[in-house]
Amino acid sequence: MAQYPKLTPSDRADVVCFLYTVEFQKRGLPHCHTLLWVDPASKIQVPEDVDRFISTELLDPQIDQDGYKVVSEFMMHWPCGAASLEATCMKGDKCSKKFPKKFNSKTFFDNKDHVHYQRRDTSISTTRHQFKLDNAYVVPYNRDLLLDFQAHINVEYCDSSMLIKYLFKYISKGTDKIFARVSKPVGTSSTEAGPSRQMVDEIENYVEGRFVCTHEAY
Repeated sequence: MAQYPKLTPSDRADVVCFLYTVEFQKRGLPHCHTLLWVDPASKIQVPEDVDRFISTELLDPQIDQDGYKVVSEFMMHWPCGAASLEATCMKGDKCSKKFPKKFNSKTFFDNKDHVHYQRRDTSISTTRHQFKLDNAYVVPYNRDLLLDFQAHINVEYCDSSMLIKYLFKYISKGTDKIFARVSKPVGTSSTEAGPSRQMVDEIENYVEGRFVCTHEAY
């Protein structure tokens, strides 16, 4: 909707509600999490409906050069796993984001209502940092949004328990925080005085260090 910057909710009756939060990542870049509710007529009913909005495959450069370019540039997960054990997403010998993903011939929902996107082995690939990456490394996206904004935009389908997880884990999680206290004056040598007994007020520490989330603040 970048070409229609003055749209209001009344102009988009199919989008009935939205919630978002903007956080600043450790590199200092703004990062927005947005959750949209749609009206019943637009609601996803069957797995095939997901494919109309979300893709996890590299587009064929012979057919859609612009689509292939934006997906290759913005939506490829960093090489990890056996390709790069030193990647920041690695926890031990596994990727914390579960890449590379398994190939799926079609989109389906499992018994917990979690969606598994169509991710076929099409033999189309791109190169990132000298590593050849295929559809197993594609982050879910919407082609129209990528072409409009020319930026990384991860699009996911949320339903059932996933909706609750997204509300409380992403929308309301807040920024990283630490509770600390200076217990010795700056410049004091560790050998000037012996250990002293300190009084710890656990109630005061709890009140001062407690973080109230969005859903608790009203």
